[in-house]
Amino acid sequence: MKKGIILEISGALLVLLFVYTALSKLLHQEVFIAAMEQAVWLRPYAKTIAFLLPLSELLIAGLLLIPAIKRSGFWLSFVFLVTVTVYLGWMLLFSPDLPCNCGGVLENLSWRQHVVFNLFFIGLSIIGIRLQS
Repeated sequence: MKKGIILEISGALLVLLFVYTALSKLLHQEVFIAAMEQAVWLRPYAKTIAFLLPLSELLIAGLLLIPAIKRSGFWLSFVFLVTVTVYLGWMLLFSPDLPCNCGGVLENLSWRQHVVFNLFFIGLSIIGIRLQS
């Protein structure tokens, strides 16, 4: 019983995160693209990323909602969040003055706070993977 509740809460929080960030990026796509274009190495890919990233987030949220493939959703959320956290770490080391392009209230977090925020959700992904097996 307790395992099931923890699993459902972990999944629900991840779904909320991915749906919220995806919708924020889609609703403010011009701002999202402009923020990504400030990083020279992202500039050529900004429009493609602005399209694919929110779709990926919605896909992960969808997987987390389907019991038969929920474990795949937890794995994809883990990989996605680790990738974003590595990107944030890279930006902290080499471009700390760039704005966050995550959308919504997450833009108000500092880069370091965002790393801690992501680590929390990576933890939820790991919990989901372990409890789902």
